[in-house]
Amino acid sequence: DLVKEELVKLEDYRKSFAEKYQQSVVNNIRNFNLMKYYQNIEADIHHSDRISIIEGWVERKKVKALKTGLEEKMAGTFSLVVYTPEELDEVQNGTLTVPVVLDNLKFFKPFEEIVFNYGAPKYGSIDPTMYLAISFLTLFGLMFGDMGQGLVILLGGLILKAMVKPGILKKAGSILIAVGFTSMIFGYLYGAAFCFEHHELEGLLTPINQALWGIDRPFILDTTIDNILNLFILTVGYGWCINLLGMLINIGNHILNKKYWEAVFKHNGLLTFLVFFSVGIIAIQGIVLNIQISSFFFIIIAVALVLIFLHEPILAILHKEKHLFHQSIGLWFLSAIVEVFEVILQLFTNNLSFIRVGAFAFAHALLSSVVLILARILGGGLFTPAGILIIIIGNAFIIILEGMIVSIQTIRLNYYEFFSKFFTEQGKRFNPFKIEKIVS
Repeated sequence: DLVKEELVKLEDYRKSFAEKYQQSVVNNIRNFNLMKYYQNIEADIHHSDRISIIEGWVERKKVKALKTGLEEKMAGTFSLVVYTPEELDEVQNGTLTVPVVLDNLKFFKPFEEIVFNYGAPKYGSIDPTMYLAISFLTLFGLMFGDMGQGLVILLGGLILKAMVKPGILKKAGSILIAVGFTSMIFGYLYGAAFCFEHHELEGLLTPINQALWGIDRPFILDTTIDNILNLFILTVGYGWCINLLGMLINIGNHILNKKYWEAVFKHNGLLTFLVFFSVGIIAIQGIVLNIQISSFFFIIIAVALVLIFLHEPILAILHKEKHLFHQSIGLWFLSAIVEVFEVILQLFTNNLSFIRVGAFAFAHALLSSVVLILARILGGGLFTPAGILIIIIGNAFIIILEGMIVSIQTIRLNYYEFFSKFFTEQGKRFNPFKIEKIVS
């Protein structure tokens, strides 16, 4: 009994000590770790007894704030020398990598994480965030067009953004708001809401379409089974635009790095762009507009493929190299044939890859119709209690399952069809140094 009493006293003392000194102990531990951090920094920098030399990167727009802060803390006992990356010899000779910070409008900011998940753009190259955001939202909307389900996603994003602290989840909430709104737009174009489509919404949407566009039907884009080919043409055409945009960014990156001939002859450069562009124009003339195809674009394709085939000796001449071929003529000939074949193969695979966008849009419409069929058969009608329950469960199933699948496909298409066109070199993400001082 005496031992038990002593144990109870010790436990009470432990609890009272923890309540009284817990925060103080935590602060002391943090200050100790902070002092260790300072000592590690001091060991890694050049210094004497009186002077320390610190080098680092800072955003150009924050240089003034840095100088003001140093003035306040050090009262003029410092010297600040600022160089642009272009002024550093290490950057010029390629031994020092300049970190990259993306600076986009507030709407596009959350999509920067999707870019960095693939890799950091090289310093001095074009920031692809805005183009990714537009492509991401459009592809998601094309595959997941439903006004009601889009509204649910939008509301989910608003709730997530309101409940969580700033961080990756808050950015995810912003993306959900954007894709939900895009889904609502395409849902209106398709004439779809909560699995109800076309004639089922005729009384609601037809008057709106008549007033706005003079169209006497409950949808703008006809995605019914009779006109499903139009949807596939639309999605492949949009994929063609994304591929061309990726090549334009690649060309722009080469020009920014003053690699002008590479911008023309290298993979996904101007010559490849001309081949893709000309084939697209031919397809529009022959399939969409059903007019006579211009021979001019066939000539462009032929000339571009010949130049791609001869690009190695042409670049050797332009760069005034001693040898026209890096290896033997035979190996050059084989590699040149393979490169031309690769461009032709890429032409078909990259564009036809976007057929899956139309397939997912069609699958979304089929799933919606299945939900309504189940509500009629198993629920005894659309608006019976059982039918309404089935519709609610079906919509939840589509939002969760197909929403995830469509998101994965959207990211995949952007990474493998869009980013692969210009993300040939990766940079290093800028991670700013920050210490929050803890005072006990």
